[in-house]
Amino acid sequence: MHDDRLDPDLARRLRAYESQIPGDEAPPPGVRRSRGFAGWWVLAIGGAAVAAAGLFLAATFLNLPSAPAGQSSSSPTPTLVPSPATSPEGFTSPPTASPTGSYPAAASDFRWDLSVLGVPNGSAFAYDVAEVASGLVAVGVQYEQPMPNLGPPPQHEGRVWHSTGGRSWEDVTPPDFFGRVSLQSVFSRPDGTLVALGTISEEDKLGSLTSGAWESVDGSTWRKISTGLPNGVVRVGHGSRGYVAQIDSLVGEATHRTEIWFSVDGREWEHVRTLAGRIVAIGAGDEGFVASGTLGTPPGSLAPFVIASADGRNWVEASGPPTDIVELAPLAGDWVAIGYAFGGAPLADHATTWFSTNGLDWVRRGDLPLRTVPAGGSTCNEYPSGLTAAGGWLVLASTLSGPCTEGGFVVPGIQRISAEGTSWAALPFEVGTPGTSGSGSTVNGSIAVGGRLVLVGEANQKAAFWIGEAP
Repeated sequence: MHDDRLDPDLARRLRAYESQIPGDEAPPPGVRRSRGFAGWWVLAIGGAAVAAAGLFLAATFLNLPSAPAGQSSSSPTPTLVPSPATSPEGFTSPPTASPTGSYPAAASDFRWDLSVLGVPNGSAFAYDVAEVASGLVAVGVQYEQPMPNLGPPPQHEGRVWHSTGGRSWEDVTPPDFFGRVSLQSVFSRPDGTLVALGTISEEDKLGSLTSGAWESVDGSTWRKISTGLPNGVVRVGHGSRGYVAQIDSLVGEATHRTEIWFSVDGREWEHVRTLAGRIVAIGAGDEGFVASGTLGTPPGSLAPFVIASADGRNWVEASGPPTDIVELAPLAGDWVAIGYAFGGAPLADHATTWFSTNGLDWVRRGDLPLRTVPAGGSTCNEYPSGLTAAGGWLVLASTLSGPCTEGGFVVPGIQRISAEGTSWAALPFEVGTPGTSGSGSTVNGSIAVGGRLVLVGEANQKAAFWIGEAP
């Protein structure tokens, strides 16, 4: 992986994998290290690697009105009309197809336009996007030289890009303001102000990272602020009922602790939950919040958990949570989760899909077959590496396992789209080529604007911005 990108996704994948294996072993080569706000990227750079809430709340949360999964009474579910099925070059079907699912078409009937930005000889990545009065603002990072496979990242600074409608983008980063910063997340407060979160690397101190926050009213002029959140911010979710932040910390050599912080307005934050384990996925939707992960400390037994909250402060534990959840996202008042088992060899040839109307009661709806690609006499498997939701759509990123992905060398797989989380179509974006550093496309964030779907991420180590329009 691109090392200092070891940001929300690279450290999350590490925690997802480690949560499924006994002991305190490092993931084997090819298992993606997740990118995390707080210092998880040091692992890749070095090459070394709930008690239930009150009954009243439970009754209230479990009886929240909601439509069937993927539907909403106020807005119709988008219809995905796939094109004829094809396979990206070099990819092959799994040995056996899942009896409960089928691989979808190669591309949807969206028309996609792509814009890329970045310095000629460097690397740039867009991580998140939000809406502001003047249009859209995306944040990320730019490196002056190509990202190394191993070793410290080159000189870098946070980047801010602006677009009026999502079709054309410009770099509006204030000069000399975001030095040694990687901007990872951006969200709008109810009053319209923007908040960007990221990490600051101390000069000449390899691996020393602190969390930072900045505020803007237009996306162009920024000022540094204090949110009251501690170091270790991994991600922030925001929905109709407020904001949740995930804070990760390492206590001792193998004991991990996760905190959940809540804010009504994205300005004043309060600590609401501490877990003796790891959250691997957290989200905010129209009717509350959901988090999943594992409890326990390696090398002891690890128990999967899912917790949900209607108000962000009081959390209820699911009695029978799915195992192996690595991604989750809200969808039209309900929830979709992606499960994947990292343990064992070879890696799984499919991901599982789960649905819930309340974040507590989950039903398995099917499997998503994943592709394989031959590489130097071996085989690389896809695995889920990111899920975003916008405008009734879900976008799922994937990454190839080792030997295609090793250390800081990462090869993206197919990026997929779905309107309901059971049938997935491959987006017509370039797939990474094994053995070619920085090739391929990855979607990191999404937003719906005026009936169009805007995706941000990377394409061949340049910040990428796609706009999709239905015909």
